[in-house]
Amino acid sequence: MDFALPEFVANALLLAGVVTLAAAFVPLRSIIAQLPSGPVQKKWYLHAGYVAGFIGAYVCYAVLTFGGHDDVPALLVPTVFFFGACFVYRTVTLAQRTVGELRRVALLEHESITDHLTGVHNRRYLERRLEEEYERARRYGQPLAVLMLDLDRFKEVNDRHGHRAGDAVLKQFGALCQANIRATDIAARYGGDELVVVAPATEPAQALMLAERLRRAVEQQVVQIDDARNGVACLRFTASIGVAAVDASTGGAQALLIAADHALYRAKSDGRNKVSFEKDVRGDSGQDMRPALQPCKPDHAV
Repeated sequence: MDFALPEFVANALLLAGVVTLAAAFVPLRSIIAQLPSGPVQKKWYLHAGYVAGFIGAYVCYAVLTFGGHDDVPALLVPTVFFFGACFVYRTVTLAQRTVGELRRVALLEHESITDHLTGVHNRRYLERRLEEEYERARRYGQPLAVLMLDLDRFKEVNDRHGHRAGDAVLKQFGALCQANIRATDIAARYGGDELVVVAPATEPAQALMLAERLRRAVEQQVVQIDDARNGVACLRFTASIGVAAVDASTGGAQALLIAADHALYRAKSDGRNKVSFEKDVRGDSGQDMRPALQPCKPDHAV
């Protein structure tokens, strides 16, 4: 009996270690699933391979030493194996919780700086980043441009089709803006139907090209909306854009934003659906482009 007890304890410790290591694959799979494809995820796959290797080593040890644990000192290695397995499981579990917490914090941060309707950044984030980019531009002598975009006659959309239609237009407006700027540019909702794009390292000529590209993208877009009174309708809309850039006389980030707002006002006054930079108004024509509304069938492609 004295001989059998250490052997029983040793085998129990080894079996418990194998089960504990196998259980570690559950949090490991969760960690890998939450990580984006890339080097870090590959390292966690490698870590899972290590755990599988440990399981194989435990089994091999149990087979090779079966019946050889005849006293208490012989239990030292199985005991170390068991607590080693517990350490691996605990470490992987803590890593899983850490990854989940980091994802939660990242989501909260994203929500705190994102406008839920348009999908671009909110005004609070805009003001902070504009200050940072302005200081960087002045410190290193780099160009910086700001574009202010405003939908033409947006109030008519709400009045004729309701606020749900207006929300659909704003959502599409934000998506178009985000899709037509660089990864280094910052798009944010300034208020109402106004969006602002901060374009670091952008000369005035480049900013005007960007603004024209955005104007054309908005002009060419068609949004299909559900109108409670008129049924399904296709809505086309346009935007006016004001552009301002840092120069020697710029008095600060807010002054740059105000200058873009003034340029936007001139674009509106000159007929809408235009790009304005200081006193220059750029656009294909002076035609007053009202949002064109026309009924369409639900199965028409937009």
